[in-house]
Amino acid sequence: MVRPPVLAGAGNSIDLFAVTRAECRSLNSMIDSPLVRGAVEEAAAKNIYAGEILMMVVKIVAWLKGVEKLDSPSDYQPIAGAARSVFEIATDLTLFAFDHELYSMPKFRAWHESAKLDYAEKLHAAFPDDDENANLATVIARKGEIQSERNRHWPTKNGKPTQHPQRWTGNNLGVDAEAAQKFAPQHEHFRLYRREIAKLNWSVHGSGTWYSNVPGSDFPALVVLAQRNLVSWALVAAEMALRTPFVNGWSQGTERRFVAGKAAVERAGQVAYMRTPSGQKQCASTASSNSRSSCFRTWDLARPSCSLHVHAGP
Repeated sequence: MVRPPVLAGAGNSIDLFAVTRAECRSLNSMIDSPLVRGAVEEAAAKNIYAGEILMMVVKIVAWLKGVEKLDSPSDYQPIAGAARSVFEIATDLTLFAFDHELYSMPKFRAWHESAKLDYAEKLHAAFPDDDENANLATVIARKGEIQSERNRHWPTKNGKPTQHPQRWTGNNLGVDAEAAQKFAPQHEHFRLYRREIAKLNWSVHGSGTWYSNVPGSDFPALVVLAQRNLVSWALVAAEMALRTPFVNGWSQGTERRFVAGKAAVERAGQVAYMRTPSGQKQCASTASSNSRSSCFRTWDLARPSCSLHVHAGP
């Protein structure tokens, strides 16, 4: 995957924003195609559990399409939200792909029913006369059934009725990311969770912790970092969706097409970068000819990891 040069100044950051936008657009075309979505849809027609995987893939496509429409670095909050959401989807799909008995689909589906009941009961307790309560009556009517499923999937040590768990696995996202990394160490779920998720949460929730001391000239870099994560995690999620036993769509042929799709995403970023002022300047100063291929080779040789210095003081 394209890793943009070190972020230095608003101009360069905005140019790199064009790179990550192009990657998102290309990646969406790859996922929303017969290679990924089509394969999952075919499986979903035969398997209700594959239908759940399809909904996760559709969410990723929706996020990527939405991000494609965000054309300003000031859109960092929704883009950070997209990256955070797709990381969680990628983690869940990895768990399904490698241990669907421990991380079972019935537990996943039961959690969603539990969440509806938790919402309904809390709303009714706080606001008994709220109009929404009538719409939730059917959920509350199924409380016994839903509570039984809670007790079965997430039993308590003292035998008391189980409360609604934070996540469907019964763990927090950090624990699940650590498990996912053990299954697929090449994707480094847990390291990325520890390094990136807090920063994305700060951006989404508006506390300002992550960007309160970032100089104005570096502010556009925030959205570049979020988009870089979004692209990386969406690729992992797409692969894991195909690897789940409910879809069973991963083969040598699929892997070759997947690798070609990833190369196309990288190529889209390269083309976008060479059209920016920064890319044109870099190409003109280092390429031996005006050919596009020479510029691409220059990019490949001069793309260190993306970084952003956050000042410790005001």
